[in-house]
Amino acid sequence: MCDYSLLGVTGLGLLRFKLFSTQMVTAVGKTYHPEHFVCVHCGQTLSSCNYFERDLQPYCERDYYQLFSPKCEACARPVVDVCFFKVCVVGHLL
Repeated sequence: MCDYSLLGVTGLGLLRFKLFSTQMVTAVGKTYHPEHFVCVHCGQTLSSCNYFERDLQPYCERDYYQLFSPKCEACARPVVDVCFFKVCVVGHLL
């Protein structure tokens, strides 16, 4: 239990502190409660795992690769270890 008086927060200040100390996720230009930041394809919660963004929409890693990665000609599964950009020696995108 946190002793808010050590932070100099008492009375109405304590109420305001508790109201505004809630967790939040800011991603894809929006703010979410952690439990509401989910993959737009499958609904998996993304607040504690890697996610990818496409067209300002969040995707879990599995769905992003399945939907948007190039597919192997032999097995049709996503090829995930692909370099999407070539970078020249001075760091500019080619």
